[in-house]
This record gives sequence, C-alpha cells and structure tokens, in this order.
Amino acid sequence: VENILFAMIELQRSFWLNNIQTVLLVTTAYHMRRSLAIARYLLPAHIAIIPCPANDTHTRQDNWSTTPIGIERAKKEALNVINYIRNGVIPDFEI
Repeated sequence: VENILFAMIELQRSFWLNNIQTVLLVTTAYHMRRSLAIARYLLPAHIAIIPCPANDTHTRQDNWSTTPIGIERAKKEALNVINYIRNGVIPDFEI
C-alpha cells in the first residue's frame, strides 16, 4: 500500500494524476496479484495498469514449491492477501 501511495504522490507532483493514462506496475511475479489489486483499488479508475512481473530466482511459477525460500515467500504472500482483505485495504478477489 505504501509503495502505491508514494508512487501516486510522485506521479501527482510530476505529471498530475488526471493527465496520466497508463502506468506500468513492476514487481516480482509472486507479489503481482496483491500489488495489482492494491493499485486498482487506489489509483483513479481512468488510469490503465499494465502488470510487468519480474522474474526472481526462488518464486517462479515453475519452482516456488521446490525451495524453502520459495515456499516461505508464497505462504507469506497468501497471508498478506488474507490480511489486506480482512482489514478492508483491498476488496476480496479470487486467487
């Protein structure tokens, strides 16, 4: 949430949010779903969001379950999604 809010402040200062049509959202693939939900919830509706997932060594779709680091990151991300929804930070969505 903080990263999106700080980005919004910087975008407003630099370009004015009403002038922005599209933003590129870059984060690790395992973190993209929550980040995209937060961005869609907080950014004005007229701004299109293009997700650009970045590869990381331990949490790719094909290997996250094969390393302790990947498993721990996936668990933590799932818990973060649950907590954000429970606390009303983002609306509920299908995973």
